[in-house]
Amino acid sequence: MIADETPIGTVASDTETPTFEAVRVKLKAGSDVRPNTLVRIPVSRSSPATLIGRIRTAHEHNPNEATGAIHLRDTLEMKASYPKEEESTTIFRVVEAELVEELYEEDGRKKTRSPQTLPQSGADVFLATEGEIIATLGLATDPGKGLYIGDTVSGTTTKVILKREAIQRHFFIGGTTGSGKSYAMGVVAEELRKHDLPIIFIDTQDEYAALVKKLGGTVKVPGEDFNIRISSLTERELINLIPAVKESDLQQNIIAAAFNKLMEEFCTFRDFLISDLRGPCFP
Repeated sequence: MIADETPIGTVASDTETPTFEAVRVKLKAGSDVRPNTLVRIPVSRSSPATLIGRIRTAHEHNPNEATGAIHLRDTLEMKASYPKEEESTTIFRVVEAELVEELYEEDGRKKTRSPQTLPQSGADVFLATEGEIIATLGLATDPGKGLYIGDTVSGTTTKVILKREAIQRHFFIGGTTGSGKSYAMGVVAEELRKHDLPIIFIDTQDEYAALVKKLGGTVKVPGEDFNIRISSLTERELINLIPAVKESDLQQNIIAAAFNKLMEEFCTFRDFLISDLRGPCFP
């Protein structure tokens, strides 16, 4: 979908909105938006700016389908008969948007900041343009200088190109089971390889072994290709690695005693392995 200058709705005023955090929008008949669609609201109270909101919920007002009206029709065995939204004076839809950013100009440069201007009731609401989405989400515009992970699926179609520096900081992919977290991580990994950036997977579920091989990497299996020095762990970390002792306080205490004795005797001289838990401590 390509954004144009046709408004999709109007900022509505009620007892709760508009505020600096949220705004309710009465949709134009025939206009539709999906959850998470970004919309723009021009404001001009002090200096011209554009508020960007993210659609998070919606509500349809239709008194013809109120519980009492439905019950009456059911009782009298009547069919519903009333005008469509486009022709009705009582049927309308309201969406609620969370305000996420404010775009403004300063010294001839376009900048972003947290919303600081109150939306004006009665203002037109539009789909955010591609440029506004890129500015709001902090995306790159050149696939050669960023990680292209796909296109937006609602509102104005926009290429989602993450800046390289975004990956070099903390990065989080979240979602419910089956929502596509592993797939998204695979896409990110492929893009990282295109930029010759090193990747290390610590994969406890064996989800990425095939992808690593496909990208020319090497899969290392604990216990086969490498071992972990027990001396590098804490007492609790060691106990958690031995499932058989988790339900037994006695066994946990024995392991802890052996571990601590080895730490006292050997830690300052050499590393020790799991086999050292026997011998001088517990023959």
